[in-house]
Amino acid sequence: MKYTVYAIIFIVALVTSCSTEENTDSLVGYWQGEAVFNNQKTLIGLEFIEDSVGYEVNLLVPAYDWSFNFKGVTTNNDTIKIGGWKLNYDKEHQLVLGKLPGVLVPKYEIPFQLKKAEKPELKEAQLLPTTKKPSAVIDLHESIWSGISTIEGSILAATTDGHLFRVNPNNQSVEWSFKGQGAFRSEPTVHEDNIYVYSDKGLFYCISKAGQMNWKVQLEVDSMERFAKNYDFFSAIPAFTEDRIYYGNGSGDFYAINKANGNVAWRYKTSGAIRTRPLVKDERIVFGSFDGRVYALNRDGELVWNYDSGYPIVGGGTLYDDQLIFGSRNYNLFALSLAGEMEWQYYNWFSWVESTPVIKNDKLFVGSSDAQTITALNPANGKLIWNFDTGGCPWASPLVTEGNVYAATVGNNSYFYKHFAYIIALNSETGEEQWRYAVENVKDTYYGFTSSPVLIDNMIWVGNTDGRIYGFKQ
Repeated sequence: MKYTVYAIIFIVALVTSCSTEENTDSLVGYWQGEAVFNNQKTLIGLEFIEDSVGYEVNLLVPAYDWSFNFKGVTTNNDTIKIGGWKLNYDKEHQLVLGKLPGVLVPKYEIPFQLKKAEKPELKEAQLLPTTKKPSAVIDLHESIWSGISTIEGSILAATTDGHLFRVNPNNQSVEWSFKGQGAFRSEPTVHEDNIYVYSDKGLFYCISKAGQMNWKVQLEVDSMERFAKNYDFFSAIPAFTEDRIYYGNGSGDFYAINKANGNVAWRYKTSGAIRTRPLVKDERIVFGSFDGRVYALNRDGELVWNYDSGYPIVGGGTLYDDQLIFGSRNYNLFALSLAGEMEWQYYNWFSWVESTPVIKNDKLFVGSSDAQTITALNPANGKLIWNFDTGGCPWASPLVTEGNVYAATVGNNSYFYKHFAYIIALNSETGEEQWRYAVENVKDTYYGFTSSPVLIDNMIWVGNTDGRIYGFKQ
């Protein structure tokens, strides 16, 4: 009996000692706090659940209703290991401290501290109902990934089977079609009396407004590979001066092309695909690249400066006074001076900025990717005016009229959090939703409205990956 008592005392002491050293019970539960970067905040939460080997942990981003699950999480004294991600556990003050993992936030080390809190209820992504149906639908029978544009009251649409269509929006008839080589994933661009479009065979076409080819020039030898790497979906859009065309290709080459005959005047090489519309300001040509840099060249193709954002720049830039405004996959929308110095930046938590910003009436409007938002900012300083959760990925630039913002979004069936395809009308002053059209979920990985809407008379038109152009009364 005496030895039994001693054994019980020993076991109790051992268990108490181990429990005190690891203090595992106090980690169980939900912890939440703020991560702060560039004076912008977001909530982060960690839920610890005991399992047979240590812990199972759920990482929550309440702002977007995201949840990520990690298993096999272990602790050692005050260190918590979630794979290669290490956190500190301050037992005395009951805090979990660390930095957001690099897979969640590129480029920056963003600290946070969490304390016990009540776990929020996350909402499952669901398709929102249609509140406005299209007034007209034009079926071109081939996917429209690039933007549509307008010419003399008609619609120009380029498709992935290499057709360029000119369509009468009044009777929905095709006025003419031009067949090129390779898929068209660039927005048809109208300049003076010509239309310019680029194919995935590396051919840059100049086509008359009557649909006849004036000239073409080969800017890439090999067909471009897409989708498999870098989420590379679109081609660039050209910019123009009196006698030159400026254009970048998927091989990282930036060209000055003679407008009259398509001859190449000069070429500048970068180390990433160029998918942006160049900006021409005074004697500078400015563009972004998948290598993460914004380049400023002079009219002879010589480098003046470059700014390294660290992550791909996919959308085009926008000029506001003497500021050059670009988005990056480092989650920032940022403004540079004409000398390439940072003026301001706005941080889009956990979301690439793929959309080219649009400025109207001293407001800047831009779409994000994973965050699903259309955001209105003051273009002078990057201060937030409003943002709106669309429910899809607004990769394309919004269309902005005097009173409304029209956002087109992409649906994604393969992601951890579902995105849906919509056309949405918002009040440009307040961000309040006016109406939306929802695309029923399809089997394609990516589907919906990858291009920007356009306005013709009193109708909003937008192309869809299903090969149709949808028209809505404004």
